[in-house]
Amino acid sequence: PAAPPPMREPSSSADGTWVTPAQLQDTDERTVLRIGRRGVHGEHSGAHLRTRLSSIEEESVFLEHVLRHRSLQGAAVCANLRCGRWYVRPHISERTCYFKSTDGHIGTWGFSLTRLNEHVLRSCCAASADGSFRPVVVVDATRRGKVLPDSFSRTIPIWAAVWSRAVQCTEAGGAPDGADAVDVPAGVVSAQERRLIAARIPEHARRLREVAGGAVRELRGLPRIRVHWVFRALEDHSDEEAVERCLADASFHTAPTVVCVCVSDPRGSSAREGRGEYIQGAADDEESWAPAGFTPEVWWRNEECIRRTPACDLYRCATELAAAKTEEGGACSEATAEAFRIGGLAVWV
Repeated sequence: PAAPPPMREPSSSADGTWVTPAQLQDTDERTVLRIGRRGVHGEHSGAHLRTRLSSIEEESVFLEHVLRHRSLQGAAVCANLRCGRWYVRPHISERTCYFKSTDGHIGTWGFSLTRLNEHVLRSCCAASADGSFRPVVVVDATRRGKVLPDSFSRTIPIWAAVWSRAVQCTEAGGAPDGADAVDVPAGVVSAQERRLIAARIPEHARRLREVAGGAVRELRGLPRIRVHWVFRALEDHSDEEAVERCLADASFHTAPTVVCVCVSDPRGSSAREGRGEYIQGAADDEESWAPAGFTPEVWWRNEECIRRTPACDLYRCATELAAAKTEEGGACSEATAEAFRIGGLAVWV
């Protein structure tokens, strides 16, 4: 790819934000100063974007390490929208799913009839000629202070339990023993909460049979869908040790299984001496830190170009790549679009 575009020479400056004298005449000076501080030091700065992207890259390396484990050979990979898309390189998978954390929040414990994720179900329930199953890996991350996102600790376990009960029930609605069982991560979801979730499964399954009766009948008789979790080290251990701990005795070929891989490091920067700044779950809430149109596809396609771009030019470069995405396929170019515009005021950092 071509070298990143050069910075445009400014005409004047105010607290790090460059504007022209004519623009300053039509703009409240305090507004310019406030814009400048946010542009240079806030979430719309090149330095902040650099930290976000380097954190995303590190978290994606952990995912690739997980996928090399012997128990996950041949597994299908789905990025959970929207955060998970940033961690799955296009050559690994372009599949997505949508398990929303709010569906599983404590006290809600819901099952969405508009996000059935039937393609995930069919993928993990598709048995090979020898009767074995292929696990489905779902990728997501979470912000600081958590080990797993609620999409993993509650939403997916509820989803798996509801589909399992629905396909195991008879036409009369009867269910075998254990049909309401819910897999939950130990130490994250309490036994009491697990019982409260299980109590809601029959009603969720009844509603699912009403809206997706065809799929339920087609899949009737399948084994219960299992849920497994892989996450980063909680103590002072390596990622390799963490993966082996989570997957050492795993066997995913005897029953349909969804493997939830959380790529964020709950230890934050405390375990990263000499490795630079780190933002846990860096891809979350992308509207707050990424330029408009700067998507995971643009990031991975231009990874090397973005790496070489100095932090002072990075936000502008990312903005230009996003703008060029449609016309030039998102490739690094010599475009000279302004970094961003607020009203009639063009701002360069």
